[in-house]
Amino acid sequence: MTSWAKLSLSAGPAICKTMIIKCPHCGKETEYRDNPFRPFCSERCKLVDLGGWLSGTYRVPIKNSNEDEDGEPIPQKDPAKG
Repeated sequence: MTSWAKLSLSAGPAICKTMIIKCPHCGKETEYRDNPFRPFCSERCKLVDLGGWLSGTYRVPIKNSNEDEDGEPIPQKDPAKG
């Protein structure tokens, strides 16, 4: 299981498994089931995260065609040398 999720077992007539996750924004532990903001703990955390994507704070990196898998420039061949 990952570090952001854990199962909590509560004793009683029936054993109930509840998945507890950590909010990706603030780290607060919250119940996954019946949480309308999941994986976030609240609407605030959800909107702050969305704002990060919309403002460009969060970005998915792209690979340029002149870079290898590690992001290093690919040496260009000199067309005059053949």
